[in-house]
Amino acid sequence: MVHIILFSVIIIAINARKDKKESLFFCFCILYLFSALRYDYGNDYNAYYAIHENIKNGVTAIQADEPIFFLLNFIIPDYYFFIAITSIPLLLVVYKLIKNHVDYRYIGVAVFIFVINPYLFLMSLSAIKQTLAMVLFIIATYFSKRKKIIPYILLILIATLIHASAIILLPFYFVANEKKVGIIQLVVFLMGVLILLLGWDLFDEFFSNLIIALFDDPNYIRYFEQDRQNTIRATLLTSVTGIYLLLNIRKLEGASLMCAKLYLIGIALGVLAYRVSMLTRFQMYFDIFSVVAIPSILQTNKEPKIEEPEWLVILNKFVFPLLIFVIYLARYYSFFTNSLWEAFFTYKTILRIL
Repeated sequence: MVHIILFSVIIIAINARKDKKESLFFCFCILYLFSALRYDYGNDYNAYYAIHENIKNGVTAIQADEPIFFLLNFIIPDYYFFIAITSIPLLLVVYKLIKNHVDYRYIGVAVFIFVINPYLFLMSLSAIKQTLAMVLFIIATYFSKRKKIIPYILLILIATLIHASAIILLPFYFVANEKKVGIIQLVVFLMGVLILLLGWDLFDEFFSNLIIALFDDPNYIRYFEQDRQNTIRATLLTSVTGIYLLLNIRKLEGASLMCAKLYLIGIALGVLAYRVSMLTRFQMYFDIFSVVAIPSILQTNKEPKIEEPEWLVILNKFVFPLLIFVIYLARYYSFFTNSLWEAFFTYKTILRIL
């Protein structure tokens, strides 16, 4: 059932010949129904249910450090209604991102990326708090690209009252803009990632304390203390997309450029997850911008404004897109064959309990 629904959405988005934006809206309506009607679906569904019930029963100490999330649980009387309400924000802002910043010819690609990457749409159904914080970050970038720092800071601070990890997003005001990036900046960025990757032991204690502090949750801490690391294979696959971005980011402009820069941060965190896989929790904040970045690069290479060597044209137009397509499919397959995510394998709806 899960695969039928998700691939149906992708097929509808890709095959729409006319009224692409109306088809986009229809796709997101399907995704909303999938989200809002879910029951006991995702790793943290029952944990959030327990939090909601405890708050309704007067256990006010719960989520005291995240008062906005506490307030949401308090004012929404029914957990199933809570699920339906909290399913709206991410789908709405991603719909707007794609509609406003992706060329209509590449809308199918954007929907494919959002749906096929299990750490975007599917994971948002489990990581409810962080997803709500991520929505505020996406909205905050609207202000950062207009150089309005006060609304940006306020939105990020509000996001920390939902999920403490959002505090790391404050400095990215200086990244979330439409300024062109130079070769020197890209080289410095790449060198910084390599230094952290190869010299992780020097920074291990700092990052360990930071991760545990920002993800003050027994499940996360237990996961972190198991010292899990991403595999070399996963790191290399992430690096492929990173190289594609580095080769093409200087061709972009406007909102596409901003999204590509933010997505590049997510790629860097994905690479560094080779050391500590918990960094993928921070990566969630930035990977969402791939729904604009990758389609924009595809469009730019389809309609090049500058001449490039033939070998580079072949890489950018054919080799990298094909590799990234295969990588997305491989990750989707890996997700649904990994027992860690077993709670996502079987879709159930609230209709079965009514």
